[in-house]
Amino acid sequence: MKSKELLGILAHWRRLPRKHNTGIRTEAAYNTVNAFALENVHELVGKKMRVLENDMGSPPGDLSEESLLGIH
Repeated sequence: MKSKELLGILAHWRRLPRKHNTGIRTEAAYNTVNAFALENVHELVGKKMRVLENDMGSPPGDLSEESLLGIH
């Protein structure tokens, strides 16, 4: 789904609503949107880390101070 308005809608949903005179502060979609965003970031970072795993991994015996500080 490509929508120019979607980012604005999600940002609006994430903002906590203004306090009402009754003293009750509703959460609206704030917690749901945050949980959704966190889950997606976790998933995306996990995918990227799995891609890098083969390139960045090394056997424990190959680890030394020199090899760790010598990575460019």
